[in-house]
This record gives sequence, structure tokens and C-alpha cells, in this order.
Amino acid sequence: MKIHPDDVERALAVAVSSSNSNELGCGLLSATLLTGLKAHRYFPTSLDAQPTITTADFKGQRCLAIQSRATDLKLQPSDNSLVTDVDRSARLFLPPVCMSALINDLDHFTTVDDASQIVMALLKRHGFPRHVSWYRLIEKSAEILRHANFVSAQLYGSEHAACYTAENSAELALRHFEVTSDWLKRIGVDIHWPEPVVSSPNNYVGTQGVVHNEGLRDLVRRCQKRVLQTRARFEQLTSLPNRVDYHNALSAKGYLLMMLGCASRALTKQGVRLCDIDLTERIIRPNNKRTDDKRAIPFAKVSAAAVQDYVDWLHAQQGVIAALVADELSSQRTLFSLVEINGLSITVKPMTMVLLNEYLFGDQTIVNNWTRKTSYTALSDFALSQQLNAFVDHDGAKATVAELLELESMLNRWLSDLVGSDE
Repeated sequence: MKIHPDDVERALAVAVSSSNSNELGCGLLSATLLTGLKAHRYFPTSLDAQPTITTADFKGQRCLAIQSRATDLKLQPSDNSLVTDVDRSARLFLPPVCMSALINDLDHFTTVDDASQIVMALLKRHGFPRHVSWYRLIEKSAEILRHANFVSAQLYGSEHAACYTAENSAELALRHFEVTSDWLKRIGVDIHWPEPVVSSPNNYVGTQGVVHNEGLRDLVRRCQKRVLQTRARFEQLTSLPNRVDYHNALSAKGYLLMMLGCASRALTKQGVRLCDIDLTERIIRPNNKRTDDKRAIPFAKVSAAAVQDYVDWLHAQQGVIAALVADELSSQRTLFSLVEINGLSITVKPMTMVLLNEYLFGDQTIVNNWTRKTSYTALSDFALSQQLNAFVDHDGAKATVAELLELESMLNRWLSDLVGSDE
């Protein structure tokens, strides 16, 4: 038999209302239903392991500290101010009476099996049928929270989602408070629960290497400004150095927006070639990681426009530059390049994330897959969907171009905001 939302709401009302009585099991039941996170995470899985959800003090408040599932890259704090600083735990807040009951439960129980017996006995005493198990109630509560628009890649996404996103800690905690406090009011639970004091707006939880939105907007617009400046100099004096500077500025902007627009891996020899992009239909075909085939995904309009500008420039070249970029136009080499003048010699290098990072950041450190992580984070509303897995080539997921148009639309809105375009 299916679990109905009414079952969850009645169990939640029982758990919260009974928390004042110090009845064992109420704290764990209310905590799991208010978060949708599994009970086993509150207990160690072995003698030398630690639980992945604990209680903690934060600014004079008790809260849940939920360990991030993102791989700890053990990177030193970045000297790059555009990169988010991340914590290893997310914080969620519960009503004070529920937190007290939870702490009492965790002091009493040593295993999830012990706790489960007591919680199931509690549910039975309050008239719940046998099929309404604690496990199934938690699963349903997670679904209810998701439908209330409490979506988090860090808390509920796959391992891949957790390892490729960074979420704002304050926004996460406040959104959870808004959704759950409204839920309790709606089901008639009148309880004292002041709005929590949250962390700094610049604190994130998740993976290292994500560029925050304000920094990325500044970066993209600096790229645009460099294109305009180098074009003005080239139009004023069509010398080879000015031509090279303009080429490199167009290439950096186009490559950056392409990588952000398709969330592709930072591949080098297997990177995107001109034949992999249909600029008319706005479809791009990046290589998959473990196979020789490519996936077809919709290409953001903003990204496609930047690629088109660069391709038009390539077609307009003559002489030495035309010879240098001929392999790009024929798809013998990956699209986008940096041209260098060294004395009397002139060379071309296929654009890679390493070269782009040097061009954009100089000596500041940043991981090479930051564009993929940053785009994945921008799409984190889809973190629980197979469409996102298909878009980024995770977990063998497949989808048609038509099925991915909603993701492309979100990416395009995000990129339009970054470049300051109305497109």
C-alpha cells in the first residue's frame, strides 16, 4: 500500500507535539520528517566511522550539521577571490523543542535498529497501520519537501551532483526554515520557532572550484570589454599584433561561453570541433567520457552567438593567420585557439582550460573543471533529474535534445544575465 501525504503530516504532528514529553523516538521522527534525510545518517556505520548528521552549536543555536558528500579535494583556500569558499557541512535548523528531543534520542540510542524499534512502536501506539513504516514516511516527506520547492543537490542529489555543486549555506537554511515552518502551520502545529540566525551570505557548502555568480558576471564582462578594446585597436590600426590580440580576446570569450553553455568536461584532444556544432539548430555534440560516441545537447543561444562571432572571424582571415586557423575551420583541430608572437615567429595553440585559466586569471589558482562545476551548480534545480545526468554525461543517462530544452533555457537565462544581454 502507498504512503499518503496525510500519513506523513499526521506522523509529523505526533512527533513534534510529543517532543515536549521526552517520549523516546519523537526527536528522531520529527528530525527525519522535517528534513527527508534517512535515519541511518545519524549513527556510525562502523566502530571507527562517524555519523554524517550530527548536532552542533551555531551562533547560540542548536542545529543539524550535515556532512557534504562532495569529495574533499583537500585544496588550500584559493587566492582567487572569484572562487567560493566551501564548508564541509550544511546546517539546517529545527524547532528548539525538536532539537532537544533529538539530542535526547541520540544520547539514548546507539544504532539505527534500536531507534527504529522505538519509533515503530511510537507510530503503532498512535494508530498507524503496519505498512506506514518510518523508512517510507521519510521517503514521502522528502517528496513533499521537493514539491514545496526545497531542492538541494547537496542534500538529496546523487554523488555526482554533490561533487559538482556548491550551494549557498544561508539560502539553504532559510529556504528549509520557510518551507518547514509553513508546513507545520498548515497542519495545525502551533510551536515556538524563531527564524534562525544563519551564516554569512558568502558561505557555501559542497565542492571546491565553483566560481560564484557575482565573480563570474564580472569575469564575463571583462572578457567582453577586452573584445571591444582589442577590436577598436585593430580597426584603428590593422597590424599583426592588434589582429592577434583581437583574435585571442574573441577566442577566450567564445571558449568560455561555450564551456559554460554545455557544461562539458575540460577535454583537450577530444574537445569540441567545429563539425560538432550546428549553429543553425543550436545543437552541440561534446564527447562522452568513457565511449567514442558523442551526446547531442541543445546549445544556449548566448553561447552559440559567441561561437558564431569567432567562426565568422576565422572565415574573414587572410595570410598568415588564415593558415594558422585553417585546421580549426576544417575540424582537423579543436575549435578555438590562442596565437602567440615570439620575435619573428608566430605560433598557434589549441585553446584548453589550462590556457584559458592563464589568460583569465594569470597566476591565481583555480581547478581546470571550474566551468563544468559552475554550470552544474547553475542547473542544480534539476539535480534530482535524469535530464541533468544526460546533459552532463553522468550515470549513463540518455535523453533527446527535445527533453533537454528546459535545461538549455535555464542556462541561457543565466548566461544572458552574466553577459548583460536581453537574449
